[in-house]
Amino acid sequence: EPRDIVMCQNAGLPGVSDFMSKVMLASMAVEQFYEWAGFLGVAFYLGSYVALQLGLIPGVGYSYAVLNLIAASLVLVSLMSAFNMASAIIQISWIFISIVGMTRIFLITRRLHFTSEEEYFRKRGLPGVPRDIARRIIDAGAWLTLEAGVEMTQEGQPVTHLYFIASGKAGVYVMNTKLAEVDEGFIGELNVMERGPASATVRTQETTRVFCVAGNSLRALTRADAQTGLYIETHLSTSTKQKLMQANLMLSASQSAE
Repeated sequence: EPRDIVMCQNAGLPGVSDFMSKVMLASMAVEQFYEWAGFLGVAFYLGSYVALQLGLIPGVGYSYAVLNLIAASLVLVSLMSAFNMASAIIQISWIFISIVGMTRIFLITRRLHFTSEEEYFRKRGLPGVPRDIARRIIDAGAWLTLEAGVEMTQEGQPVTHLYFIASGKAGVYVMNTKLAEVDEGFIGELNVMERGPASATVRTQETTRVFCVAGNSLRALTRADAQTGLYIETHLSTSTKQKLMQANLMLSASQSAE
């Protein structure tokens, strides 16, 4: 073989064989780098798609686009060792589409503006929700100033509206017995999506500023966009769990006091 002849010719020359060995090792390392870049790109492709199907990342947003951009870039790098025009065109197209998608998201979110009151609700009531989805939810409702004595929910009656208390205070009553006070957070989140009966009456105790959105509007949002519906359901479920935990802690504290 020619390689063997070269090795034999260089065998008697000091340092040449070592140099050739280093060159071959370097070449092998480069080949392995390209190979592993391809494997890693495939892993990013599959991982992003699995995460999308499991609802771990949104289909509309930076996450999915960035993961696809990384995957396509890695696979494109791997083609440098064994170039294939068709595969290269596919990867370049994915990179271009991902960049266009991220640019679109950036331009859309940049144009969105929130008042100080809306920004407070977005951070406290809708943490982690993309700005465009938060804008849709806010636009579906309205801000109200409720005087003392206004009932947001009535025990045993269908819950028709979701409220978020931004300032002020409301009392929670069961069988006309006051059980708790709320100065921030959602009211009616447990049953508003199904118009189920309220488990308690929630009545303002002082002038209270609230964000209010009808259950019909929330249901329309979930039907129009699955991703928006997922965020709404997740945050209402989280709020319900937090309230149940607080109720259990209060119950445990009262039993300990007795």
